[in-house]
Amino acid sequence: SERILALSGEMEARVGELTGQVTGPLMIGASTTIAEYQLPRILGEFKARFPQVQARLTVANSETIAAKVADHSLDVGLIEAPSHDPNLTTLACCEDELVMICAPTHALAAHTSVSARDIADQPYVSREHGSGTREVVDEFFKDHGVNPDDLHIEMELGSREAIKGAVEANLGVAIMSASTVAKELQLGTLVAVQLNPRLTRELSMVYAPRKFRSKLLDAFISFVEVKFQQCGLEASPIKRATKGRAR
Repeated sequence: SERILALSGEMEARVGELTGQVTGPLMIGASTTIAEYQLPRILGEFKARFPQVQARLTVANSETIAAKVADHSLDVGLIEAPSHDPNLTTLACCEDELVMICAPTHALAAHTSVSARDIADQPYVSREHGSGTREVVDEFFKDHGVNPDDLHIEMELGSREAIKGAVEANLGVAIMSASTVAKELQLGTLVAVQLNPRLTRELSMVYAPRKFRSKLLDAFISFVEVKFQQCGLEASPIKRATKGRAR
């Protein structure tokens, strides 16, 4: 039955393309970081350009989104780490910097940079397993001589807002995308400290190459590539927040 519905959707898309229109449903998946911070503006601009498109968004961690794209439940996914699924095509969209965040009263708040070992000595608030951020951060610790299992993890949370709340309450430090804490840095409720060495990752777009590629899906993939490249040119809030701080 699912295959019949999928074929029906493909048929409608193909008929629509005969008229030159970009129209129809678009099933998009996004990891929570991208869905909350980068995607709303992109979807708004895409919808303004193609008003007949019905975009349907699924939000989950990167692992779940990649799995749904692989089984054709979703047309395209935007995730925080490259997919390891050989059945998916991965396109790197833009670079995203990760930083350590802490409360303004924390001992590390006055530092201009911190190492993996500095963080390992502190109570730590972590993302859940399956998160793209968790995967990238665990690799950062391993690459710099810290076993992620040896961290003093106070709690594991699946929501960025929950993590920021825990860090604001001085329950520990965390590592997050700099783009997700811009508001808190402006308000002074959090401090962001650059990692040493810097930690960046590629935000990626994944799709199944064997799935029917409609004109709509091609248009969306091209549109997202351009918009993410533009986002990558914007200044990171960490650069503004650390200006004037000395270790």
